[in-house]
Amino acid sequence: MGVGLGYGHWGWVLFNSLSWLLVSFFLLRPRLLREQLVWLLLALFLIDEFVELYGTPLTLSVFSRSLAEYPRSDQLAHRAGDLWRILFGEGGQPPTFDFYHIGGGIMIFSALAVLALAWQTLKLARLNNMPATLGPYAVVRHPQYLALIVIMAGFIVQGPTIPTLLLFPLISYLYLRFARIEEREATAKFGDAYVKYAARTPRFIPANKRRPRL
Repeated sequence: MGVGLGYGHWGWVLFNSLSWLLVSFFLLRPRLLREQLVWLLLALFLIDEFVELYGTPLTLSVFSRSLAEYPRSDQLAHRAGDLWRILFGEGGQPPTFDFYHIGGGIMIFSALAVLALAWQTLKLARLNNMPATLGPYAVVRHPQYLALIVIMAGFIVQGPTIPTLLLFPLISYLYLRFARIEEREATAKFGDAYVKYAARTPRFIPANKRRPRL
């Protein structure tokens, strides 16, 4: 590809893909077969995101007819053909920072921080043979899965692709299933302690806890 084009940067594809795969594997530590299989789906999600961001615009080629409004020299400029801009009719070269990329970036890195904190909390709880109830686990029962869903949603906000739009609901559904399975396992292992924790802590959506009136 020529100079100034936003695609064909396979070094960036490799670097970003490996970085995110290593970080996600380290923070999730999939042990069971079901966890490993879903992590592979997550890996496909991440790899496709970076392939289509820096490598080749596979999804944009499907919508090539909608690119007619763009100047021909800009069709392959980096982010000149963001799918949101095509669907919403926002022609022309986009700015360096906009709502899609700033909003998506905030979602991704905020959720990544929560994921790292949740991993540390869960690791400490396992060492003490106790259910994880502190830190992000005091807000929701499954902060790791919630963080992963928010990270995927952040990438989609930044720029959706056909594979990521298909994988996102599937992976999210599987993590919701995992949450229910793990709750049954935790109840069997920790008994009443986990039952009381689950009764006061929402599964995924943080509750608006009001302070008691004095």
